[in-house]
Amino acid sequence: MASDKDPSAKAASPLASLLAYLAEQAPHKYAGKPPGSALNEELPEVDYFQKTWSRLSTGLRLQQSQRQVPENAGPLNSSHLIHRSLLLMQERSPGYLQHFLSYIDTLSWMEQLTADTTLPPARPLVKSPARPPAKSPAKTPARAAAKKPPRKAR
Repeated sequence: MASDKDPSAKAASPLASLLAYLAEQAPHKYAGKPPGSALNEELPEVDYFQKTWSRLSTGLRLQQSQRQVPENAGPLNSSHLIHRSLLLMQERSPGYLQHFLSYIDTLSWMEQLTADTTLPPARPLVKSPARPPAKSPAKTPARAAAKKPPRKAR
């Protein structure tokens, strides 16, 4: 019974053993850090992947923007202006362009997410019974006969 209360007698959790194994395999990455502390910070691989994906995504967005510009687009064509502004952003500050496109993607995602929930459910249109169109008073035969002839000028 004494062994049940002793924490050293318990087997290490699978996660703790995995973290210890990773720390042994790559000691230079986790030097001076206890196992499990890496979970609180971003791993270098995750940071590298995020930067690479952001760079690739930016390139794809620029190509997509170029495809949307018509061949005979004038200088004030909105697609042409957007593409030019993205190219200038890439030239001046590639990091800002990556953040800008990430922000636009997030807004687009949020718009798609809320688009279905904000609209009331569509109700089918109920048509009223068809009525014959009303005739104008001048075109009825009784009115046309009762109409007086124009007066002659004296």
